[in-house]
Amino acid sequence: MWRFSFYITLFSLLFVGCAQVVPLTGGKRDTTAPKVVNSIPSNKTVNFYGDNITIKFDEFIQLKDLSNQFIISPTLKTKPTVQSIGKSLIINFNKEELVKNTTYRLFFGNSIVDMHEGNPLEKYEFIFSTGNYLDSLTQQGEILDALFKEPESDMIVGLYSTRYFSDSTIYKKEPNYYCKTNSNGRFKFAFLPDSSFKLVAFNDKNKNLIYDAEQEKIAFKLGPLKPALDSIETLYSFYEAPRKTFLKKSQILGYGKALLIFNKPVSPKITALNSVNLISGLGKSKSDSIYVYFWPNQDSLKLKITDEKTLFHDTIRLVTTGLSKKQIKFPISTNTSNQLLKVGMKLQILFPQAIDTNQCLISKLIIYQKKDSLKLPIAYQYRFKDPITLEISANFDPEKEYVIKGDTAIFKSRNGMFNDSLNAMFKLQSISSLGQIKLNLLFNKKQNYTLQLISSSNKVVAETSVFFTLSESNNKSVLFQNITPGTYKLRIIFDDDENKEWSTGHFLQQQQPERVEIFPKELKVISDWEIEEEVVLKK
Repeated sequence: MWRFSFYITLFSLLFVGCAQVVPLTGGKRDTTAPKVVNSIPSNKTVNFYGDNITIKFDEFIQLKDLSNQFIISPTLKTKPTVQSIGKSLIINFNKEELVKNTTYRLFFGNSIVDMHEGNPLEKYEFIFSTGNYLDSLTQQGEILDALFKEPESDMIVGLYSTRYFSDSTIYKKEPNYYCKTNSNGRFKFAFLPDSSFKLVAFNDKNKNLIYDAEQEKIAFKLGPLKPALDSIETLYSFYEAPRKTFLKKSQILGYGKALLIFNKPVSPKITALNSVNLISGLGKSKSDSIYVYFWPNQDSLKLKITDEKTLFHDTIRLVTTGLSKKQIKFPISTNTSNQLLKVGMKLQILFPQAIDTNQCLISKLIIYQKKDSLKLPIAYQYRFKDPITLEISANFDPEKEYVIKGDTAIFKSRNGMFNDSLNAMFKLQSISSLGQIKLNLLFNKKQNYTLQLISSSNKVVAETSVFFTLSESNNKSVLFQNITPGTYKLRIIFDDDENKEWSTGHFLQQQQPERVEIFPKELKVISDWEIEEEVVLKK
């Protein structure tokens, strides 16, 4: 009997041990979007003058991101209210604002989703007309950044009736019809009337459907637009150059140093109104950021700023940090990058404050070559390029290791501060580690051009200008030398105003930005090699 019980117990344990616990899945996940069952009135109805629309679905729905996705065209003074109740979508609007014999398009984008899984009903639209027919014209297009030729997504593309259009319309009124560009920069209008429009696009940062000059990008078509089924309009977006100059920000960066940031590049004259000396405008000849070095350090700095070219005049007062000399570090550095001095560049020592060039112990600045355990001194010449830059000339050999070393207190600032020590290793970049690009260009037109090599991060790494004499052919050869190995693009700017840089456009002047072409083939540079490429501009 006990054997029988033992076998039953053993069998039960084996049975339990083999069992697996499987969680309940509840079936497959619902991936189906809501479906329209019916609507009052029906979609694409005519002769409609009601004040609400009810659309019924096959399941419970909710609205997601409606404010950014819902569009009604033509626009109404009072935006319709849209709400989801159970399985219904209800739209209410002021029917007194509806215009006779007009086709209205209610575009919901992907804002209608099911209640449980959030599956969207993609690009749903509801159409009705207050007349006895539906307008049927369409208009397609794309918007590209004028300088980079990259697609512009989520831009407002507006159509303004030319019957009521003036130069100030886009600054004061919403477009009559509008849509948005997709991720590829494409847009499409549908159910348009046979009318004449002004086509303008802008990236509506504050979502007011009105163009805010200089703060938002703009793109526009010269002349009127007549919608056509088979036409595709390509627009190029840009920021307009600011008409007025103003100071965006001013601050004290440290002991004897201030920063002024303007809304556009300027070359101002800066004078002190209290008893301090100052230097400004070092570095780039024209920039939107101006550093001011002043001495002696005081509790406040009063400046008068004028730029006669832009008619800018301002007076400011800056309060200094109040730090004592003992609390402030005075580091000095070099212009090397990753311990590499680039070909064609002179070695520079960079100072954070204006230096008293008559109070320097240059003899204590040592440069030597590292060779095994030896330190071979290097003779050099120097000059102060400006009060914050010491330029050094020497016969450096490529790929050999050098050290530049300076003790503390060998440089004295105009504010009486002394430098921290410097100990920096560097090499001179070898020409054989670089490559070059030869371009054989055929232009369709004799005019000025600017050619730019663009890195993968859209940074200009090299550029040159091209111009023609009357007796020259349309062919030009250009050589870009000492280029770091990598992949580049060639940008060609049609330099119409001959200023050797890209010039933006202006809406009120109906001026488009200068034309830009990006060579479609990537240019791959390898070290110690020259690549040659044929470039033809056909139109």
